[in-house]
Amino acid sequence: MRLAALLLPVALLTGCASTQASATPESTPNLQDAYLKVMHAVYPEADNASIITLGKTVCAGLDAGRTPDAIANDMLATGRTNEAGTRIIIRGAVAVYCPKHADIVPPQ
Repeated sequence: MRLAALLLPVALLTGCASTQASATPESTPNLQDAYLKVMHAVYPEADNASIITLGKTVCAGLDAGRTPDAIANDMLATGRTNEAGTRIIIRGAVAVYCPKHADIVPPQ
């Protein structure tokens, strides 16, 4: 499964084609390292830059008013991840890059 293949469709579907680092707050190195470790366990072939960009794209979608379910549905529509994968991606992104959205992402 290629995370990079998820990135562009999700960015376009969420209305957040810009994934510049300035779009979302930076995480602390320890949180980001933990996020990368989890993501590599699930998507071992993914590179760090793609994982980080995907996480920031998720946050940009939430910042733009998209719901976690809408973002998950966008990811599922690509056919490159499953429901469990979308939960991992979204929860990880929120925990690391946009904790201000933690209240709208279910813990389980």
